[in-house]
Amino acid sequence: LNGSKKWELKLDGYSHNTPIIGPDGTIYINADTSYLYAVSDNGSIKWKKNFRTYSSPSIGQDGTIFIGSKDGNLYAVNQDGTTKWAFYSGGRIGTKPTISNEGIVFFSNDDGYSYCIYPDGSLKWKTYTDDKLTTFAIGRDGTLYSTGTLNVCAINPIDGSFKWRNYFGSP
Repeated sequence: LNGSKKWELKLDGYSHNTPIIGPDGTIYINADTSYLYAVSDNGSIKWKKNFRTYSSPSIGQDGTIFIGSKDGNLYAVNQDGTTKWAFYSGGRIGTKPTISNEGIVFFSNDDGYSYCIYPDGSLKWKTYTDDKLTTFAIGRDGTLYSTGTLNVCAINPIDGSFKWRNYFGSP
């Protein structure tokens, strides 16, 4: 806490995404080389795996790591680096997945679709948003809020319908 460097780690590329920290203190970060890294709190690499990563990772309350990929898959990854499941969305996933307290995962892909995935990897709903939305924020009532290049919107978490949507530049 004195401002001195604790450790430094050189990745196989740069990372422009936000790392996450697991319940055991493991740091998960991806690099532009498509690898997801698990790094111990002393800076040593526990494992690295090529998920063709494209987004910042997220972590569920059970320790499952979720990461979007250039190959269109949302990956659920165990803490040892093995794949729990993969859900194919059809388009690159460039936004950080959002996880509810119940373990439900929300994300958008670059093709303008938003998804709600159950903790087991099965689809709850898919909706066309006509926009590349950013990471979702979850309101007190469960409403999903996001912005894209065209609009700001509120989405019903039950069925993916719009509660409201306002286009930028609209009066």
